[in-house]
Amino acid sequence: MSTNQLGYLNGGKDLPTKFRIMRLPEVKAMTGLSRSTIYFRIALGTFPKQVSLGGRAVGWLENEIQEWLRHQIEASRQGGGMNGPWN
Repeated sequence: MSTNQLGYLNGGKDLPTKFRIMRLPEVKAMTGLSRSTIYFRIALGTFPKQVSLGGRAVGWLENEIQEWLRHQIEASRQGGGMNGPWN
């Protein structure tokens, strides 16, 4: 499979060619959010959606969590509300 200049796969879905899956305990530790808050925000569309790993296992793409955190930091320092692709 070839990649474009941004490192995303060509062919339907724009996924990074290099990514790491984070499980819930790591997402909680990185964001400071509780499990219920994470799932509540996913339902609202204000937090990155989890990825099914098969069976009952899910994880989150590390780069999406980092991007969400960047948006949260920027919004808090600008004194505004939440800005970003998950709002």
